[in-house]
Amino acid sequence: MNSKANLANWRTAPHSQWSFQHVRQLIPTANIRADRNASSLPVVDSTILDTGRFVSDNDKTLDEILSESHTDSLVVLHRGNKVWQWHAPHCDIDQPHIVFSVSKSITATLTGILMDQDLLDPARSILHYLPGVKGSAYEDCSLQQLLDMQVALGNVAADVQEWSV
Repeated sequence: MNSKANLANWRTAPHSQWSFQHVRQLIPTANIRADRNASSLPVVDSTILDTGRFVSDNDKTLDEILSESHTDSLVVLHRGNKVWQWHAPHCDIDQPHIVFSVSKSITATLTGILMDQDLLDPARSILHYLPGVKGSAYEDCSLQQLLDMQVALGNVAADVQEWSV
C-alpha cells in the first residue's frame, strides 16, 4: 500500500494517482469484469484531438488540460471505433480504476439502449429484473423509479450485503 494514501486523502491529488487504481487496498469494493476485447480496439484516427488548442482555456492543448486536471485516462469512441486515447504516465490501463458517479452515466446509457431494444420495461417492478432485492428498500419500486432516483433507502449497507445479484 502507498503509505501516504489513506481514507482522509485518497480522493485528492497526488494521492489519487495511486488510490484510484488501488482502491481495494483502502475500502471494500466489488469487481466488474471488463470485456477483454474492449481494450484491444485499435485507434482508428489518433490525431483527431491532438492538433487542437483550446483558446478558452489559455490556449492549452488537450494533453496539458488533462495533465493539469489530474485526469488519469480519456478514451473517445465514435460509432464503435476508438478514435482517440490519452493516459497519464502513472496510469496502468491493465489495472482496475474507480469510476465514482460515472457509473450512473454508464448505467443510464446501457439502460437506454436496452429500453430502445425493448429488452427492459421501465414500468416493470425491479423485482422482475433483480429478484435478489426482495425484502430490501428496492422491493416495491419500478425500474423507472430507480432510474429517477426516487427510492428512499433505509439501511443501505445492510440491504447491499443481503443481495446477491
